[in-house]
Amino acid sequence: AVCTGLSVGDYISISNMETSMHASVMQLALTEQTTVTKGYSLGSFCLEFLNNLTCDATGSSAPTYATNYSWSQLSTLYANLSSEDQLTLKNATANERGTQYEQVAARYDYIVAKYGYENFMNRTITNSANRMNVFGGHTTNNILLILGSISLLSGLTYLAYFLKKRKEN
Repeated sequence: AVCTGLSVGDYISISNMETSMHASVMQLALTEQTTVTKGYSLGSFCLEFLNNLTCDATGSSAPTYATNYSWSQLSTLYANLSSEDQLTLKNATANERGTQYEQVAARYDYIVAKYGYENFMNRTITNSANRMNVFGGHTTNNILLILGSISLLSGLTYLAYFLKKRKEN
């Protein structure tokens, strides 16, 4: 089958495993005579996404891309996946330490929520994707624990003051 959705001037990546087992990647600029077969795999997309898109861990600056990559390039690569692979990514549970596609989902959700990039996967993005992982990722529980500790300390201080005052009288 001939790949659709690509235009003259677009770039595609072709991976080739050499006999020495070192991966070589070649980019091919499409010309009017170029034909490309659809068959881009989920694994290839995940590697492209994770290796060519870098997030700033502090969230203070937008993501950076390897040479010849952009958000629209990644969107095009996603469009070249089979509908089954697209559905797998769309419904993946975001997990920074999970499988490759779960890692892609986590990074994707964060970028779309934080920077307002196009949601080309049509994932349901929650506000929690934009939240920084404070105290090991358990933000809500830890904040409640801290507030509870402060309240308890304040209460004990007030009680000590009250008992001292009572003793003086």
